[in-house]
Amino acid sequence: MIQFWGVGSKAMVEKGFTALAYPSEMAVVGLFEVLKHYRYLRSIFYKIIDQAKLSPPDLVILMDYPGFNLRLASELKKINSNCKIVYWIPPQLWAWKSHRVKTIKKYLDHVIVVFPFEIDFFKKHDVTVEYFGHPLADEIINNRQTDEDLKLERLRVGISTNKKVIGLMPGSRKSEIEQHFSVQLETAEKLFAQNENFIFLVPVAPSIDIDFIKSFLQNSSVPLIIQKTDSIKVIRLMDVVLVASGTATLIVALLKKPMVIMYKVKPLTAWLLKRLVKGVSFFGLPNIVLQKAIVTERFQEAAQPEPLCQDVLELINSEEVYSKVTSHLDQIEEKLLGPQAIKKTAQFIKQLL
Repeated sequence: MIQFWGVGSKAMVEKGFTALAYPSEMAVVGLFEVLKHYRYLRSIFYKIIDQAKLSPPDLVILMDYPGFNLRLASELKKINSNCKIVYWIPPQLWAWKSHRVKTIKKYLDHVIVVFPFEIDFFKKHDVTVEYFGHPLADEIINNRQTDEDLKLERLRVGISTNKKVIGLMPGSRKSEIEQHFSVQLETAEKLFAQNENFIFLVPVAPSIDIDFIKSFLQNSSVPLIIQKTDSIKVIRLMDVVLVASGTATLIVALLKKPMVIMYKVKPLTAWLLKRLVKGVSFFGLPNIVLQKAIVTERFQEAAQPEPLCQDVLELINSEEVYSKVTSHLDQIEEKLLGPQAIKKTAQFIKQLL
């Protein structure tokens, strides 16, 4: 009999998983945000350790939260030195804190990466690395829709055929939304003043309450449609996207939607990032994957409503620019496609058991 426990989603609980905590409760970004939630994150850490002492795991799958997870790996190895520890979608050590690769090599048995350029980085440091493709590429490519399907879906949510749909995607964490959404709404105001045929679509992550999103809209007069459903379905309805940096940019890229990427953090966090992140020229995943500036990035002070408005307008008003960006986005799919990536990852982990 196999038992599953740890940090997991409500959907996982429905499948029989025992959740000690939910990922949405740990979703914090930035130095101050982590310090603010330190006591709570620490309580989750020791809840996992206590459970591991009661029921030592044979296999551990880590994802995200590198500071948390790498320390957890070292403690779990103390409890059961024979347990296999796998990091699926490991931290982006090639961009910053590359010294952590020593910890990975010491405590982890396998790393499963989702970007092909990561393979050489981990091999160079003698870390056992696997690559099966990116699960998002599989999911999106296997669920294609026709233009007619998209047209009908737009009409279903109240978007008429003469409208240009601009997506506003401020992030999936509360701290990200607090940093980005007001700026995106101000940008939307400027865009709507330019063209009243613009309509704005806001997908809401499952972990975010719609009332929290609505709390930002008291002074907004632009036509907004808020959708709390499958984000892939919502993004498909967009023509251009103003998106916060993160995994969402990869979904947007795989759906071949031209975008402008933005990101803002607390000033001290920004100061530290500029000094810690080395060896990369971009922060947006589409640009990182292709190693060239195919979409506009605006970080911190550069992420202001006026320049963001002009960036979006350039994509909408110039067919040449729009087509150039979409042709580059085609290459993202070619880079990341690994047929049945999720299935192959699961098969690999099953073999470890």
